[in-house]
Amino acid sequence: MYQLNFCAGPASLPESIYQALSQMVLNYHNTGLSLLSFSHRDQLFAEINNKIKQHLRTLLALPESYEILLMPAGASAQFAAVPINLKQNGRALYINSGYWAAAAIKEAKKFIEVDTIEGVDNVIDHIVDDYDYIYYTENETIDGVIWQKIPETNLPLVCDMSSSFLSKPIDVTKFDLIYAGAQKNIGLPGVTVVLIKKALIENIKQKAIPAVLSYQAMQQADSLYNTPDMFAWAAMELVLADLIKQGGLDVVAEKNARKAALLYEAIDQSKLFSNKVSLHNRSPMNIVFQLPSDELTAKFLNFADSQGVYGIAGHRSVGGVRVSLYNAIEFKAVEQLVSVMREFETLNA
Repeated sequence: MYQLNFCAGPASLPESIYQALSQMVLNYHNTGLSLLSFSHRDQLFAEINNKIKQHLRTLLALPESYEILLMPAGASAQFAAVPINLKQNGRALYINSGYWAAAAIKEAKKFIEVDTIEGVDNVIDHIVDDYDYIYYTENETIDGVIWQKIPETNLPLVCDMSSSFLSKPIDVTKFDLIYAGAQKNIGLPGVTVVLIKKALIENIKQKAIPAVLSYQAMQQADSLYNTPDMFAWAAMELVLADLIKQGGLDVVAEKNARKAALLYEAIDQSKLFSNKVSLHNRSPMNIVFQLPSDELTAKFLNFADSQGVYGIAGHRSVGGVRVSLYNAIEFKAVEQLVSVMREFETLNA
């Protein structure tokens, strides 16, 4: 039976969240209604919508000049939504830092001319080209790399924060648009948070935009243009409230740093496991590491599975091992994983 879940997504949530959601499915706040079966136009759901936005403004000190949109179809839909909505002159700059940045580039090219820069932590403040926006992916879940600094630019800055959102404090004012799928740190698949400057929405010129991808349409409908994934929204509200109860993002960031430090220390001290990411750009969310051979990797994954460890196989495109340390992962779970790693190394010395 699995006891430890380090899945890269959908990520595990605190046990208290699962319990609360279970009760909501059976009887939502003693209304006699199931969360799965009341109208998204009901005042009950309006309260969930409002609370989500209140919690986000509290956690991020989000200025009123930013709109909060809760959009369907997952973060991958934003690969198309961003260029469709923000296209002005028809050209954008994308920074290719890994797998998901490359996926965003591929999709964007269907709608806008794309120039690219390769790498992480690129200096782009010298760029004077008339780009409609500059786009980057803060944390690459597959490659295990993270940006440690925010690009400096006077052009509109767009960031995919799907796997790092709310894992630490964010200076939102440095960005024009941030988006994040919920299923990493803030809930379940089915809803994507978009934080966008209201002025940017007002400046959208494109008319032929599918309504479910339109920032203007979603703003006008209070994110309820279509029936949302109500279960995912309720989960997000509970998770956000829990983050506030913990003490906010400074506290969360300290917890995440301790977890990552413990696991990286175990890797660096090992003669069997290794991490090839530069120290400066090591992700605290998605820690990737390798063993000397594919055979030994498979043996370790099988051993970990037998010890109740779930979800640590590397992505199919790169192999190896990947451990995701999202907000809900407790320090003691990382301690247990490290113990499993050390036992395996002893057995295979």
